[in-house]
Amino acid sequence: NQCTGSQTLGPDSVYVVDLTAGQTLEVELVSTELAGSEEDLAVYATTSCGSAPQDTCVAGSDVVGAAAANETLTYVAAGDESVYIYVDSFFVGASGDYSLTVTVQ
Repeated sequence: NQCTGSQTLGPDSVYVVDLTAGQTLEVELVSTELAGSEEDLAVYATTSCGSAPQDTCVAGSDVVGAAAANETLTYVAAGDESVYIYVDSFFVGASGDYSLTVTVQ
């Protein structure tokens, strides 16, 4: 995945945020799974939601090999737009509990 620099083969959860030009989007993803799980989450933001959303990537984070690592991203909107936040996982079928904090300023 060109957004995160690593594969994101797990099931996706997608959230949408509407931004106006100049607003800053900050996202923090925290796994609430036990250390040693195979969850290995990633988070990325795009300006489209479809068959290849990573083609419109605006920011992403995946701490490679760190199953319990926090993922953060920041994006400043270039114009009025919808931004799609994807929570994904490195492994096929891997999923688990997480906390997602989204701040718009």
